[in-house]
Amino acid sequence: MGTSPDFARHWFTARGWKPFVFQKQVWAAIKNGQSGLLHASTGAGKTYAVWFGALERFPWAGHIGLKMLPAVVAELESSPGSLVFTNTRAQSEIWFLALLEARPDWAGLIALHHSSLSRDTRDWPDGIAWALAPSSAMRASS
Repeated sequence: MGTSPDFARHWFTARGWKPFVFQKQVWAAIKNGQSGLLHASTGAGKTYAVWFGALERFPWAGHIGLKMLPAVVAELESSPGSLVFTNTRAQSEIWFLALLEARPDWAGLIALHHSSLSRDTRDWPDGIAWALAPSSAMRASS
């Protein structure tokens, strides 16, 4: 249930735009499961490069994207450590529970972080392999 591989090109064409070479390269890399660092000037089109690449590989699929659970589990399994960001505290809690349901053996290996948790709970995850947090956690937490 993926997005058409030409989705980004159609979107650009509908606006009379043409994607940059680096954007097409990012789309191909993401489609092939590669990861990396994209460095480009402000306003160069990084967001379109990464966003459309992600849409083509990980399409929005149902309630909070939980149809992507098997793919997310596979990505986490292949990573030595990961930080998974969600939009809200509620989403991070839903995903945390979904991951534990899918992989009960991860209990104690994954952690949930947001500022509504007690300080002791937030300080606990030292050495945790994977953590889930709402994107607001990137700003600050007390």
